[in-house]
Amino acid sequence: MCNYSSYVFTEGRDKGIILGAIDTMRDDGVSEEKIMRRIMKKYQISEDDAKRLMDEEKELV
Repeated sequence: MCNYSSYVFTEGRDKGIILGAIDTMRDDGVSEEKIMRRIMKKYQISEDDAKRLMDEEKELV
């Protein structure tokens, strides 16, 4: 069970880092398209995951 809790922690931390990066780029006036391309490249995630995270970040505001 210890490995699962470590996995959950790591996933949550990584998601928080990405959401923070999206928020910062939006505050800096970076276009939605450019934000998506940057997070897909930097965090090696799919376009669908990037869209989902961007939508989730919008809901947090």
